[in-house]
Amino acid sequence: MINATNTDVYGVFTKWGGCLTAEATPRVTFGFIHGMWALDNSRWIPGYPQYCGVNHELSLLRQLNCYADFTFPAWSTMEPPVENIIFYARDDDAWGSYKNPRTHAWFRWASRRSAI
Repeated sequence: MINATNTDVYGVFTKWGGCLTAEATPRVTFGFIHGMWALDNSRWIPGYPQYCGVNHELSLLRQLNCYADFTFPAWSTMEPPVENIIFYARDDDAWGSYKNPRTHAWFRWASRRSAI
C-alpha cells in the first residue's frame, strides 16, 4: 500500500530539484531501473525468494508517478519478447506482466478508445 511514508523520499529529491519536470508548474516523476533485472517479479525462481517478489510492480510504479522503466535488456525469463522498441505493458496478477507488450501505436489507439 502506498502512503506518506513511502513517498517521503520525494521531499529529499525535490528539495534539490531532482524528480521534477521542467514545466511552469513542476510535477514529481522519476525513471526506474530494477535491481537484479527482476522487474514485476520476473526473476521468480522457486526456492529463491531473494529476488523481487512483487507481482503488481508495474501498477505500483505508475501510482508513484514513474514515467518509464529502463531495466532492459536482460536475459532468460526476464527479457521481454520485443527488442529495440518502446512499448507499454498492462499489469496483471502474474509475474512479468510486460511479457505481452503493447506498441506506441496501440497505446494511442487505446487512449482514444478509452476517451469515448
